[in-house]
Amino acid sequence: MMSAPRSCVLFVLILVGASGPARAGIAYRFQTIDVPGSEFTQASGINDAGQIVGDAHDPVTGKSVGFLLSDGVYTTVDYPGSNFSSAPGINNFGTVVGGYSKGSSLPGFVLSGGSYSSFNIPGATGLVAWGINDHDQVSGTYFTADGHRAGFILSGSALITINFDAYSYAYNYGINNQGQTVGAVASAGHQSSYIHDSSGLHLFDYPSGTDSGANGINDAGDIVGFFRSVDNGGSVTTHGYVRSGGMFTALDMPGAVGETQALGINNHGVIVGRYFDGVRYRGFIATAVPEPGSLIMCLSAATCIVGYRRLSSLDNRGSAH
Repeated sequence: MMSAPRSCVLFVLILVGASGPARAGIAYRFQTIDVPGSEFTQASGINDAGQIVGDAHDPVTGKSVGFLLSDGVYTTVDYPGSNFSSAPGINNFGTVVGGYSKGSSLPGFVLSGGSYSSFNIPGATGLVAWGINDHDQVSGTYFTADGHRAGFILSGSALITINFDAYSYAYNYGINNQGQTVGAVASAGHQSSYIHDSSGLHLFDYPSGTDSGANGINDAGDIVGFFRSVDNGGSVTTHGYVRSGGMFTALDMPGAVGETQALGINNHGVIVGRYFDGVRYRGFIATAVPEPGSLIMCLSAATCIVGYRRLSSLDNRGSAH
């Protein structure tokens, strides 16, 4: 006869197999993020500790700045002396990456330990720095005076360039700890998402969408981004998406009017982004709701284990007399 512990293990494995690994259609719980006093909020990056970075706009000063949300406290991220600042990326050490404008210059910056350091790419007239991983590799896009645009991964003084010459439009965004980056490229009037790794550029699209773009990637290779759909009346709606294990799930913030974009994802699968509520852009955080099958599996396993312990206790009492 099979022992009770082995029976429990087999039962749990059967449930796991029945529920399967598929994540398509998974539900998410959404929470709005508004920087106090701002008329625009965009949550762009999140690390495993739940620290969130993004952009906000102050209607009083008219200046756009970055922000860091940590343990419920908002801190402004604003490169000293800049016309505007943006802070879309953060790693698990709390290092923030972004960009700023100062005069006609558009460099990037790294904020670490409360100190800012500026960087640029030789020959570039401007750049957009978006992501940073735990190896301090920075990802983004740079531009040159002749209109050339290229993606980049900057690691100290070492520069890896992603050639976008074959595309009419391109941006390089998030990066994970494997050095994979994601972004968007356009050609012949169509925009696609991509993932870039050591083997090159790999394009993909949301199955039922028109244009799409990828914004963030975690260490498991889960990717978040956006896609557009067109209804029968010709109205265009922008939706967020998450791609996990090759399967897609659409993300739409409840109450959004025309646009939801997923911009960042951490290693716990928590997603941040922005949506339009009909009046202004607001940030959001989305957390996966456990699937019913997973809850049943956990409850069944717990019931099995508790039952076994009770039986063992009774057996022990019987043997004691």
